[in-house]
Amino acid sequence: MPIDQHHAQVFICASKVASASSNKSLALSSTHVKRDVHESTLAKKKVRDALVTLYVLKEVSKSISKTYDFNRGGEGQVQGNRVLDVVFTLVL
Repeated sequence: MPIDQHHAQVFICASKVASASSNKSLALSSTHVKRDVHESTLAKKKVRDALVTLYVLKEVSKSISKTYDFNRGGEGQVQGNRVLDVVFTLVL
């Protein structure tokens, strides 16, 4: 069954609206993906920085543990195993 010119024009207009909507959706999705990639990159950098900081604190903690006896009480000594408290005090 052939369609008349009016119905053909309606079909063309509907196709243009659908195409514009699809293009808008694609652009919006692209923006969301770019934002998510950027956020992921920032999160990865924060994790890397945190791991580096943790490694440094661990090495400082080892160094302090070898230098001081934390398990023996006494004048000028820290009682108990509080190496990280001392590390944080020195670092901060």
